[in-house]
Amino acid sequence: MAEISMSVRCDELLRVMERIAKKLNDPEPMMKRLGATATTEVQKNFSVGGRYSSPEDPIGGEKKWKPLSQTTKDIKESMGKKGPYTILRNDGILVGSIHSKATKDTVTVGTNMVYAALHQFGAKAGQFEMLIKAHIRKRKVTGSELLKSGKPGKIKPMTINTSVKAHIRKSPAIPAKPFMNIHPESLAMIIQDIQDKFLKDE
Repeated sequence: MAEISMSVRCDELLRVMERIAKKLNDPEPMMKRLGATATTEVQKNFSVGGRYSSPEDPIGGEKKWKPLSQTTKDIKESMGKKGPYTILRNDGILVGSIHSKATKDTVTVGTNMVYAALHQFGAKAGQFEMLIKAHIRKRKVTGSELLKSGKPGKIKPMTINTSVKAHIRKSPAIPAKPFMNIHPESLAMIIQDIQDKFLKDE
């Protein structure tokens, strides 16, 4: 199964974890807490429309995802999907798939969605083929309906439905929308969280 995950090294976080590990017989509760908090912070990237520096850097930054193109909006509208359209959050599947795995030594945050890497790193136009499912396309036209007499009525704006068969087409250019990263503010919050939980008596 395809999977995308991230590895973040933060010296301050490591120092805090080492202090906590010395106090605990079993460090796994700390690791699970760390994983759960990191998962929440990655999910925040979706709600704010991106907080990244580059697709390859697990430490986030101030860059935002590019807005949806008008072409993408038109495609969604033609498939009967109503706006306003949110980036990577329309069905909630990707953000809901973010999860963590913890052992006594490691924490991994990632997703097993097969298309996750495509959004993380983007793609060039025509880089792969995509299946377009059969759907009804709504088109706005100007025309007139026939009257009972057989004569055309007044010309007016109209919406017509057209059946589109399933077909294969080359992919358009897809801009990168990096979401698998931890923003520096989130790192600071994670460090504070585990200190409050496991070092509160110091």
